[in-house]
Amino acid sequence: MMGFYLLIKIKSGLKGLKNPLNLFIFIMLLVGVGLYAYLFNLLINQADSGDVGNLTIEDLQNYFLSALIFITLLRIIFPTYTVQKPIFPVTYPLSRWQHYVFNVISDFTRPYFIYVLLFLISCFVFQQNNNLLFFFAGILALGSAQLTHRIIQYFIDNKLKKQALLVPLLFVLILSALYSLRFSWVDFGGWPGLILFFILLGFGFFLESNQVELKSRESVQKSAKSWLYVRLIFNNKKVKIPLLIGLVLKILMIGADLFLVKTKGGHLLNDEFIYWIFVSPLVFFTYVFNNVWGFWKPIWFNIETRTGDVKQLLHQHIKLIVLPVVADMVITLPLLYLDWDKPIYILAFYFTSIIFLIPMSFVWSLFTPKKINSTFQMKGSTSQLSVFVTMAGVLLITTLRINVWFYLIIPFYIVVAVVAVWASILYYNDGKSRLVRKLR
Repeated sequence: MMGFYLLIKIKSGLKGLKNPLNLFIFIMLLVGVGLYAYLFNLLINQADSGDVGNLTIEDLQNYFLSALIFITLLRIIFPTYTVQKPIFPVTYPLSRWQHYVFNVISDFTRPYFIYVLLFLISCFVFQQNNNLLFFFAGILALGSAQLTHRIIQYFIDNKLKKQALLVPLLFVLILSALYSLRFSWVDFGGWPGLILFFILLGFGFFLESNQVELKSRESVQKSAKSWLYVRLIFNNKKVKIPLLIGLVLKILMIGADLFLVKTKGGHLLNDEFIYWIFVSPLVFFTYVFNNVWGFWKPIWFNIETRTGDVKQLLHQHIKLIVLPVVADMVITLPLLYLDWDKPIYILAFYFTSIIFLIPMSFVWSLFTPKKINSTFQMKGSTSQLSVFVTMAGVLLITTLRINVWFYLIIPFYIVVAVVAVWASILYYNDGKSRLVRKLR
């Protein structure tokens, strides 16, 4: 049956090429894939002969595989978020495992994966020594990234049983073990990559089997309710574009640091505080989340006219923030682990920043709102006071790297978070006239 399904997919793809425009685009993409593969191998050959500075072949291959993994994960939200739909309805006479396998196969028959596979095959053909290890590393990295993509969407798209929380915990432990064993991405062309691929495949099936209910896409009303917060984020260009820019800037910053560590043996900005400010979640708050009700005015207006309950506002505020913050966490923390040998500091710094930024963003959104007229406006999308205070707060957290005694400031930040929420609830009724005036 699986072979028949693949045959149908192939026939469907070939049928689309009967259209002259589709055929022309397909040919141009094939030419582009071949050209880029050829240029990549020229760069590999230059690195082999020592004409690219201190860069080695393994460095270039690792950078390519890192970019491949990042781009595959970024497809969750770029260009838009797409709901993970099952191929067959749950009433179809298939076992849960068969449902899962068909869904995974469907993922890998999409054009993105076909063109990446053609690129890897072209690289293998053009390489002088036909590096089979890099070829398999590319396939396993692509497959593992897509399975991780699917795992993340299970948590977004479905209501899962409590035991599903074991998956992210085990995933972090596995990444930590691989990091401690000093495996490179190229090593994933052998047994480490194969083992990781099958572990992720098992994680996905575990989540498939631990859904409270498999959601039917036939019910428009149910689907609308399920994807409300996803659409509120990714269908709002004024929110989506700044968040994507902030994430890309962070990735470029960490990537440049990784490059310098590999080539020069030193860190970007010499490990100064400004580096840690950039890689923290701060940028999302100074761009968007310090002005939640400016970006989502209809939600505030709806709650205010119906109940006026500030606690309900807090609940909605957190729901709007949690998905981008979790996505940033999933992408940023593994990269920082690869770049720095300071796991305790990285975790303490990142989560203390979150503890500080989220409650404070609720304060700024209520008491220093700004009306949003365009994606990028000259006066900024959040108040200057909020930018200054949150930046100063994160700056103080960077002192954790100086001495262990500075870890004593973490309880202080927890107290600040609690007081910020308490004060917002207490004084909302007195200050909401300012919110009305600023947003009207």
